[in-house]
Amino acid sequence: MLDKIFGALRKIITSSERDRIDKKFDRVDEKLDHFDGRLDNLEKSQVEQNYKLNQIHEVGLANLEVFEAKLNKHEAKAESHQSVSTFRFESIAKSLDNLEKLIGRTFPK
Repeated sequence: MLDKIFGALRKIITSSERDRIDKKFDRVDEKLDHFDGRLDNLEKSQVEQNYKLNQIHEVGLANLEVFEAKLNKHEAKAESHQSVSTFRFESIAKSLDNLEKLIGRTFPK
């Protein structure tokens, strides 16, 4: 009879211990689920931010390409103006030399 009473007490004690352990595991599971949800939200926001940053980067690259094209166009114009100016100055210098020679022939010293 005592064995049955001790067996019943043992079952009650082990079941209450099991219940406490199950409650602790349930609390840990809830905390892990909450943490997992926060990690999912963080990953989602990181993906969104990376997408936005990639879009900004692509726009920046496109703007740089347009700026580079404009810069190349202006450099080509500047080189063209420089060569025209150089040619004109050389032409003026040559004309002045010819004028000086002509004056020297016309009015000898």
